[in-house]
Amino acid sequence: MEKILTLLFSFFLLSAVAQVSLVTSQMDFGTLTRADENFADFGIQNKSNKQVIIFRVEVPKNVDVTFSSKTIEPGETEFVRLRYNPSKEGSFKEKFDVFTSAWSVPQQITLKGESTYAADRFMPCPDFSDDPAGSLRPFSVTARTMRNIPLAKAEVQIYKDGETVGKHYTDSNGELDLNLPVGRYYFALDGLDTSIFVNATNDHLVAFLDVEQIAEVNPSPKIPEPEIIPIAPQEPVTPEVTAPSSLLQSVAKEEDLALPLSKFKPNNLVFLVDVSTSMKHNGKLDLLKVAMINLIDDLRDVDRFTLISYATDAGVILKTEGNLDKEACKSAIKGLAAGGKTEGTKAINRAGQAAMDFYIEDGNNQIILATDGAFNEGAYKAQKLSAKYKRKGVVTSVVGIKCGKYTSKEMKELADKGGGNFVALGGIEDADSRILDEVKLRSAK
Repeated sequence: MEKILTLLFSFFLLSAVAQVSLVTSQMDFGTLTRADENFADFGIQNKSNKQVIIFRVEVPKNVDVTFSSKTIEPGETEFVRLRYNPSKEGSFKEKFDVFTSAWSVPQQITLKGESTYAADRFMPCPDFSDDPAGSLRPFSVTARTMRNIPLAKAEVQIYKDGETVGKHYTDSNGELDLNLPVGRYYFALDGLDTSIFVNATNDHLVAFLDVEQIAEVNPSPKIPEPEIIPIAPQEPVTPEVTAPSSLLQSVAKEEDLALPLSKFKPNNLVFLVDVSTSMKHNGKLDLLKVAMINLIDDLRDVDRFTLISYATDAGVILKTEGNLDKEACKSAIKGLAAGGKTEGTKAINRAGQAAMDFYIEDGNNQIILATDGAFNEGAYKAQKLSAKYKRKGVVTSVVGIKCGKYTSKEMKELADKGGGNFVALGGIEDADSRILDEVKLRSAK
């Protein structure tokens, strides 16, 4: 009887947390300077039919907190605003407990980044009446050729946490003006992609593109019209990527699916993701998030997905077994954050154990190691572990994110020992299908 009551209590607790939840739980400021906006808004969404009260957020003396409202009406979202006044230079990662009437245990929000200064005075949070939550910041993109000539109609793809924010094009002067909420965005242009934390001071991206097509300031009528309408490249992918749930996938024709059951075995995929400090740079982790979320959209209910991040330590973030919850998978991917040093050998062992835990007989059991570099602990040991799990029926494939020649060679050798392939992600053009193609190759009947 006591066990039944405990299970019922756990069910109601999980239900309450699901109905009243943090919209986002982490803000990565990146490199924080005195000129930057050092505050962040965390939304709390109330999907229940009852009013919810925000009791408090426990913060230290160098952090100020304020609320858009302490009362969250049914169906509404209110915001907690935190202002971080760094007490010293260097990296920081601080977690704060949030208490509401809907939660029996507090939920946590995190501020992290690298401060270039120590605050000499305490700055309070700006009031919501002066700076509303989610207020937009002007941001502009300038696209030019390597000869510094404005590039008209340059495609600018924008992503946040691995999901598309929008696709835009520069004007005849090679300019694009946007308004974006404060936060980290991944911008992808032809031959260039990067991550930027958009705020009041980071408000401009200048991209010099190595392209043949040159759009002049006053374009002539001779510019080919088809260049303005970039529809064809997305044509075969659209039905699969835009189907957001397993329900839509189940009613779709099998031949329309990326992984029809008649042609591809069930997948037991263990993603082992490098979140070392180097993955912060040059949009590497953001590119990987886009690729992984694209893959999640193509998986089926029968597929299994495990996410493990590694840097200093290897930690299992998510395990699924049957009835794949795509939204939970995407949420876990979005929450990946870089920091630490690369120690992948231990992580391969952890990933191998996870793959064996959910092993599918006559299925594709596959570790997908995603990294931008070599292992600090040494490649030889990693290769031995990959070969060990290959003998047990678990393939190891390696996804290299913007790898150099030396590390690419090392990663190819590791994939070869593990029975898989090395898959290179060099830019956004690779994010749509490269990993999916490797999964297809391993799971084909």
